[in-house]
Amino acid sequence: MNEIPFQLTAEELYRGLIALARTRLITKMFRILGMVLLAVLVFITVVMIKDGNFQFTSGYVVTLLLAVYGYFLPEISARIQAPSMVKSQNPIVQPMKLSVHKTYYVLTGENFTNRLTYEKMHSAVETEEFFLLKTSEGSGQMIPKRIFTPEQIAQLKAILLDVNGLKVKFL
Repeated sequence: MNEIPFQLTAEELYRGLIALARTRLITKMFRILGMVLLAVLVFITVVMIKDGNFQFTSGYVVTLLLAVYGYFLPEISARIQAPSMVKSQNPIVQPMKLSVHKTYYVLTGENFTNRLTYEKMHSAVETEEFFLLKTSEGSGQMIPKRIFTPEQIAQLKAILLDVNGLKVKFL
C-alpha cells in the first residue's frame, strides 16, 4: 500500500480517544458498575419518593456522582485530554503518513517514525470511524477509516487476519 497522508482533527482525536478507551477491559467494568449503580439509585429514589421520605443527602450525591463518572469515564477523560493534546502540539495531531506492508506498518509524523510489526501488536479493532492498532491493552494508534479506499480497507483487513496470534475484531 502506498503512503497515505492524514491528520486527525480535534473532534476525531476526541472520538478516537473514546473508541480506544472503550476497548479496554477496565473501562468496560467501570461502565457496567456505573450502570448497575445508576439503576439501583433510580430504583431507590423512586421507592423513597413514592413513600414520601426522600432525603437528598451528601452520601446520595457522592454515590450518584461516582455512578455517573464510572459510566461516562471515557467521555470525561477524552474531553479533558483532547484539547490539551491539541494545544501542546502532541505528535498525534501532526500531519502523518501511514505505510502498510505485509508484516509491519510505518507511521511517520513531523517529529517521529513508528515502525511496528503486526506480530508485536496486542490487537486490532475496527470501529465505525477508526482502525485501532493497539500496542497494549490501553494504548494504540488511531487510524481514521476516512483515509482508506474500500479496496485498501479490504487489503488491511486481510493483512491483519493473516497475522498469527493477533486479536482482531472487525465490524
